[in-house]
Amino acid sequence: MLVLADQAAVTAEDLRRLAMTWRRQPEYIVAAQYGATLGAPAVFPASSFRDLADLRGDRGAQVLFKRNPDRVVRVPMESASIDIDTPEDLLRLDPARR
Repeated sequence: MLVLADQAAVTAEDLRRLAMTWRRQPEYIVAAQYGATLGAPAVFPASSFRDLADLRGDRGAQVLFKRNPDRVVRVPMESASIDIDTPEDLLRLDPARR
């Protein structure tokens, strides 16, 4: 499971849903979908580990999602759209989620 530390609104329940979905289809990539974005958090099968290790740049696993669109299961997760990159982003975050 690939989880980004700056997605502060992702909950344990979100991660459980992702893991449960992957357990039903362990040969597939299972990724969060928020808006038009498909991304982290995501769970990858062992067959993807070499490709993950070869990734470079800031687009990360997007390459794998695009390379294998028929092998990606999407899990709706709007909480993953909240990305904390600056102190101001953190201040804008709902206090209940901090």
